[in-house]
Amino acid sequence: MIKSDKIREYFREHPGADVVKVAARFQASKPMTYKLRKQVQDEWNPPAPLPMPKGSAVDQAPELGRMTTEISALDVQVAGSHYKDQPIQPVEYIHANGIGYFEGNVIKYVSRWRKKNGIADLEKAKHYIELLIELEQRGTK
Repeated sequence: MIKSDKIREYFREHPGADVVKVAARFQASKPMTYKLRKQVQDEWNPPAPLPMPKGSAVDQAPELGRMTTEISALDVQVAGSHYKDQPIQPVEYIHANGIGYFEGNVIKYVSRWRKKNGIADLEKAKHYIELLIELEQRGTK
């Protein structure tokens, strides 16, 4: 058994043990011992689930006539709300229409440019169009 496992096991058996004494007993650093004690405490008291955002699938479920506790990936957006605020998210449109990578990126950047990166997003969309034209022209030669 490695040292960290021994320390965790000790904290499980002795929940009120003093971290400094445990660190000395196992010849471990205090920061590592504090971290291991926290891990054991988290086993006993797992963090509470995060509250659901307003307007999420769970929030809307009764209106849709179905009961669900599952969160759709479309209800979650990492870093911002520039897609979630749209009635049809670009990813839904792209997927439903079987649109390819280059075309999908054009749709994505054109859909968000006003709310996220302005002209820079239009430049990105233009770049993907130029790439697509170049690669398509290569394929016909």
